[in-house]
Amino acid sequence: MRHGATAGVTQDDTLRDAVADYLVEHGIADLTFRSLADALDISTFKIVYHFGSKAQLIDTALRRVSWREVAEVQSWMAQPAGPPPSVGEVLRRYWAWCLRPRRQAVMRLFIEAATLAMRDPESYPPVVRDILQEGIDLERQIVVAAGSDAGESVAIATLVNGAVWGLQLDLIATGDAVRTTAAVHQLAALVDDHLALSRAAAPTQTPASPPTEESA
Repeated sequence: MRHGATAGVTQDDTLRDAVADYLVEHGIADLTFRSLADALDISTFKIVYHFGSKAQLIDTALRRVSWREVAEVQSWMAQPAGPPPSVGEVLRRYWAWCLRPRRQAVMRLFIEAATLAMRDPESYPPVVRDILQEGIDLERQIVVAAGSDAGESVAIATLVNGAVWGLQLDLIATGDAVRTTAAVHQLAALVDDHLALSRAAAPTQTPASPPTEESA
């Protein structure tokens, strides 16, 4: 499939997006500069000029894909008024998004990159590690906004991020959207219940009494 809309691209962001879209559609394993250049209708020289090496191209494209994903989730959190959404609300909405074919293609790409990183840790660790960390950092923002104690927010964010990655792998491998969706909804309820209990158990801050004349 040729990406005619990206023919003759010159702007860096446009080229990064075109390469990112190509990897989402075709994956990494069979990637060559020639196949990419033909698909984007540009020269291999332009690809080498912009990215240098194949490893750097993959790194840049994966970071671009991840940046777009994070921006999408952050847009859900940017509510003009009212309390922030609960962790469970964001998680359920995120999962509904994960059920879309395009998002599953993105996750296949991330899983492929993670697998290649385990086989060739010298080439892939920074980008795969950073993508995972971005997910944890974003989840931590959501957890803290929902009222979690900062001390436990990293553990909860890591738990949720790891569970969602595992459930996405399950979904892609089995195609069982009903079972995995039920698991996500259960996880969402458990996390919200835990945070509600933590808030209820937290000590309340008693405002200091104004000084009396005797103590003045």
